[in-house]
Amino acid sequence: MWWWVNRRLVYVAFVVACLILLGYGLATSRSSLGFLLASGAISSLMASLIWVALNSREFGAQREIIDRLLELEALADIRARTGALRVDGKYSDKPDYWNRLMQGTNGRLIIMGHSLQSWLKPEYQALFKSAIGRVARNGGDVCFLLLAPNGTAQRRIQEMCGRDHASKTKRTAQALVAFRDSLPSRVRSRIDLRYLPEDVEPYYMAIITDAGLDFTPYLHVEDSKDVVHLSFDHNSPFARSVVTDITSLRGKSKQF
Repeated sequence: MWWWVNRRLVYVAFVVACLILLGYGLATSRSSLGFLLASGAISSLMASLIWVALNSREFGAQREIIDRLLELEALADIRARTGALRVDGKYSDKPDYWNRLMQGTNGRLIIMGHSLQSWLKPEYQALFKSAIGRVARNGGDVCFLLLAPNGTAQRRIQEMCGRDHASKTKRTAQALVAFRDSLPSRVRSRIDLRYLPEDVEPYYMAIITDAGLDFTPYLHVEDSKDVVHLSFDHNSPFARSVVTDITSLRGKSKQF
């Protein structure tokens, strides 16, 4: 009890000191040394009072709430400026997130990457192929852009990182062609399968669907399974830039 009373007296003393200094400052010229000293003292006292309040036991819970609100505000600001909807690891929610992405798109499915072989894994393949057929039947845009298996970009990757994407890319291409050719001709014509220019290495995997843009950068040295995954709203500046980049590469690529 006495501790609480003494602490309240400290707060009162702080406030009284601030008021005295404020009165003194107002009574002097704003350009005078007295006004400047009073202003500085008031700022220091108020800052000390806020620090004492936020570090007291009674204010502990409130301080945690304030910290969390500030974090949320910062996150909301980042999302508002960039249009980011999600930031996590590429494989942190596999396969649920990627399958939901395939299930949710009806008018657009554009994917660019090295070999894209992960989409042929059992946990993805059924919904992946279903999405291709559904978007194509709806008259939507279906396009896959792969690293040219025999190009200079592939050889450069192999020399630098020791990774041979050529065989994986060829298997993906064969699987996509076989699936496309199994569809009716009207649907088949909506599926655009392409190799990037031979000297172009994609520095990121991008998936464009009705939901937006999913983006994952490629790393040269580290295991790509540890890399970040981001999703963006279609209207974000970043998404628009990536879509423009992919559109340009698509125009320079060759069908397979």
